[in-house]
Parts: sequence; C-alpha cells; structure tokens
Amino acid sequence: MNGDPWRSIRVCFHGLLGRLRPWPGILIFGLRSTQVKIDIDYGEWQDLTPAEAKERWPEVVDAWYNAPHTAHIPGGETLDDLRARALKTVNGCLLQLAGSLLA
Repeated sequence: MNGDPWRSIRVCFHGLLGRLRPWPGILIFGLRSTQVKIDIDYGEWQDLTPAEAKERWPEVVDAWYNAPHTAHIPGGETLDDLRARALKTVNGCLLQLAGSLLA
C-alpha cells in the first residue's frame, strides 16, 4: 500500500458506547462513521443494578455470573443471540466493503 494507509479507510464502524465514539481524526479524513450495536440487549435488566436484577430474577442472574452461555435475560438476548447478530453485522459490512480497508 502506497502513501498513508489511514487515507484508504472509507468507513469507521464503532459502537454506541461513549468510550467507543470515533476519534477526532475521522473528521480530518472526512470518513463516514457508522454506529454498530455491539452490546447485548439487557431487556428488563436495562438500567437496573445487579442487586436489583438479582432480587427479581435470582436464578437467571446466578446463571449469568456462573454459566453465562445458559442465561436468558428476560426480554433480552442470550449470548447465542448476540453472537448471531454480531456475525451477521460483520458479514454484512465485509460484503458491502469488499476490497476496502476497514477500521
């Protein structure tokens, strides 16, 4: 690759979490920034503390901490659901941007 490899990047995929927002250099290069949901869907656990969730769903919270692959968050995702969604997203990105440098 000749020149500055950063100039070859056309899209930056990043999560919705604040700490993963695109770095300021994206503005300099004029990249298209695409948000990708990377976190698990916490369903009814959303905005609850672990103690609050455990009070309402003790068996599920115990499973989450001891065997997370067996836990199904009420109204949310399992780890299998998350993996399937993540792979679908990554595969879709790769198909759309075949031959491009991804970041």
